[in-house]
Order: sequence, then C-alpha cells, then structure tokens
Amino acid sequence: YIEAISDDRSNTAIFSSNGNAVKWFHPKGNYDYDFNTPYSTPCQSYNNRVYNFKEIKPNPIGGQSRAERIREDFDNNNTIYVDINANLPTTSNEGYDVWMRDSVYTYDRMLQDIAFQTGQILSMSSNPCLTNLPQYNNSTKKMSPFILNGISVKIMSYSSNGNANVKIAFNDIAIGSNIRYTGLIHLPNITQNANADMIIKSGVTMSIDKSGTPNRDTKTSFGDFINPTEFYCLAGSFFKQEENSTVEVSNLSTLIINGQYEINDNAVLRIKAGSILQLKSGSTLIVKNSGKIIIENGSYICVESGANIQLQHYNSAINLYESAVLGTNPNLPSYSSNCISSISTISKTGSGTINRLNQTVYIQNETITTNRYIAGKNIYVGHHVTTTKPPGNVVITNNANVIFDASGEVVLDAGFESTAGATYEIKK
Repeated sequence: YIEAISDDRSNTAIFSSNGNAVKWFHPKGNYDYDFNTPYSTPCQSYNNRVYNFKEIKPNPIGGQSRAERIREDFDNNNTIYVDINANLPTTSNEGYDVWMRDSVYTYDRMLQDIAFQTGQILSMSSNPCLTNLPQYNNSTKKMSPFILNGISVKIMSYSSNGNANVKIAFNDIAIGSNIRYTGLIHLPNITQNANADMIIKSGVTMSIDKSGTPNRDTKTSFGDFINPTEFYCLAGSFFKQEENSTVEVSNLSTLIINGQYEINDNAVLRIKAGSILQLKSGSTLIVKNSGKIIIENGSYICVESGANIQLQHYNSAINLYESAVLGTNPNLPSYSSNCISSISTISKTGSGTINRLNQTVYIQNETITTNRYIAGKNIYVGHHVTTTKPPGNVVITNNANVIFDASGEVVLDAGFESTAGATYEIKK
C-alpha cells in the first residue's frame, strides 16, 4: 500500500491532517469498472449493497482495484458524493465494495488475494503502476498529479514466517510492455542527468488515453465524471521512444512537452482525433531516421515559438492529415495562446519535413537517383497517372531509397521500376 498520512515519530496527531490517506496496490491490477443494476443486499454481504462489477479495461494509474470502493454516481443524482475531510466524514464517500464480479461472489473486499507473488514487480511499467497518492481538490475538480518516479520493487522470495525479500531499484524507467496511462501525469527529471527519464522499448505501445474511472465529483461538459488525461513532460525531463515503438494520444488527451522528446527509427507518435500535442517554448523534439509524428484528422498540434524541432534525416517527418488543426482544441482547457498558425513558419533543423497531407501527389516521367521521402493524401506513381505532366516511366536507380507515405492510398502503376540496388517503401 501507499500512504500519505502526515504523522512522524514526534507528531502522531494524524487525525488533523490526511487521516485515512491509504491506498492498496493490488497484485491483480487497476481497471476501469462497469456494473449491472439493480443491486441486492444479501446476507453474505452483511446486507450491504452488492453490484455485479466487471473489470473492463486495464488502467494502471488512473483506475481502481478490487480492494477499493468503486466510485460512480450510483444514486443517479449527477453528483458523486465526496467528503475531503481528513477523518470521520459526516457521510461516506459514494462508492461500493466489490463483493461480486462477473455474476460470481468473489468477496474481493475481504482482500483475500492482496499479497504480491514471488517475481511480481511494481514499477512505472506494471499494473498497478508505482506512483504517489494524489489528493482531490474540490475547487478545481481535479486530482493532484500522479508523479512518475522510476522506483521499482520486485518480490524476490518469501521466508517461512511470511516476510518478503524485495529488490528495490531506482531509475527503472523502461516501459517494457504495452501499457495505458490515464489521469493528470507528470514526468520529471527522474535520473537527474542527461539520460532518458522514460524509455518506450522497441515494439511496445503506450496509450495516453482518457480514463474510464471517475476522477471528479461533478459532470464535465462531455456529460461524464472524468477529466481528460494530461501528460506533462516537465522541463528537464527526457522522454525517449526506441525504434519501432508507438505512443498514441487519444480520446481528448493532451501531451505537453516542456522537456526533451526523442523519436527513433520507425517509431511513431500518433495524435488521434480530438487530442492535442503541445510543444512548449524551450522544449526539444528530436526525430531520427524514419521516426514520425502523425497528426490525424480532427486532432491538434500547438507549436510555440522557441520550440526546438530537429528532423534529422530525409525521412524524419511530422505529417498533418487533411483536417488536422494547428492550435488547441476549443473544447479542452488551453495551455497555450501562442500556437504558430502556419506550417511554413514553424522553425526546424535537419533534412526532414513537416507535411500537410491534403494534396494528391503524382510522380510521372521521372528518374529518382537520391533518397527521397514523398508524402501526400494519395500518391500515384507510373507512366501516365496524370495529364498535368508529360507521360513517362518512373525509375528509382543509383541505390536510392524512396519512401511513399500517404494518409490515403499509394498506387504503383504501369511504368514504375526500381532497379537493382535501389529500394522503395510504402507507409500509411
């Protein structure tokens, strides 16, 4: 468990500040929960309400565990009752214990499976995730941030008397398996040096997503009890995507970069409809080789003047789909009023490109002898794919490598040729 009770060895007056500030880490993980109505009050629950709960989706940071009272507007009065008094609230916070899951009495509230097993790890990459214990602010209707810390705890063994032998590590910042992050999350300078503070390992997908677990007591403008996710790379922090990794920002979430963010070969940062990528003044974005940022239709990118964008290679790209927006989502809180309004005025270094994929590209009557990255809404390549150019073959030669990258379709028609030693690649 984690606790935030404010006592110490010289002051045990815990009931005046942060009493009851304890949260279990459950070895089965945190989830978004759903439930069936109506409830019952059987004798095996001591006549407490029993809802048939279901674990819907893993939610390592912003979710709840079987050991908790599940939060929801059970009384359908458009409010989830919360008393933030440190101890002995006048009325219990609105939530109910898990007695039943998937129509089976599991008695989870009895904590019968609360012990971590040998080999299990608590870390930034586990479910549950090892974080601090945020407090709810009834004025802002927000939780304080979950702060990533790089601490991991591994259960090595248990002795005969039940004591656990554990391995505690610091700067354990690698995300080695697919994971979903939700809530208000801060990535600080964990390592306190120039090394990465979070590494998404090769082949791993991180989803920065809206939670399915209530995190406020009143409804949002979207009609639910869930504040959208905000992930902050704080000043001095370093977020790194290894080759072939993916980060997806979805469901009205915001990724705010105030530190350094690096995208390596064939890794993708994808911003989905309604969500936002913000590059603050003083931040550094580095895209290497065929690393890429995709701003999908209906999503947003806000680049402030003073952001340092390095697109290091010819195939390093930021691609904005046709209806992607330069700016911020008007339906979400704005964290910048200084967004650059035109792609042509965004400053960058390196041989990579920032592209608006709103035009169809025709490649015809051309010999390509150097490496090229060709981006468009649709791409047509061949001898006679358009009437706006003279007909003629398209030949890739001289060991050149060409990448065709389209939000729509890529068509290689008659008259296209890639000679020995030359290569081409189609991306979507």
